[in-house]
Amino acid sequence: MSEGEEALKRLIRRGMGNSSVTCVLAGTWTWSRPFVRYEIAHCLFRKSGLLAVFIHNVRHPQKGTSAPGYDPLAFMGLELREDGMGRVCELVDGQWRPFELMKQLVPWPQWLPKPSVGFLYPLSVGTSSYDYVLDDGHQNLPAWAQSAALRAGRS
Repeated sequence: MSEGEEALKRLIRRGMGNSSVTCVLAGTWTWSRPFVRYEIAHCLFRKSGLLAVFIHNVRHPQKGTSAPGYDPLAFMGLELREDGMGRVCELVDGQWRPFELMKQLVPWPQWLPKPSVGFLYPLSVGTSSYDYVLDDGHQNLPAWAQSAALRAGRS
């Protein structure tokens, strides 16, 4: 891992230091960004709540709206190990692989159903996703975040 990558990981960890919820703002290409994936993985390590909010319908003054992207939480998953911990995985080219930017095992989140050992759940199974415009995020985002925090046992 390069020095720049390590510095970016430290910046992400510090930025998440006092948070109880991670809200992934999902645009057209968010699902494919490695450091968005790292932020999601670190959220699991911290036992935080997690949600996705799609922002492709938010109108840019010059460019209008953008194409919707995939749900980034569907491209990250947890595999249950015999010790009850989770191995963070990512979906790459149709295959689940261990997530190389975060090799630490993480506690199994209470918001994700617990499967049989060796089974993997995409994170989208236990989380909620919203469209900022269609679901009135301006009004509802605080309630969405609170709900995610409560599901994670955080407040």
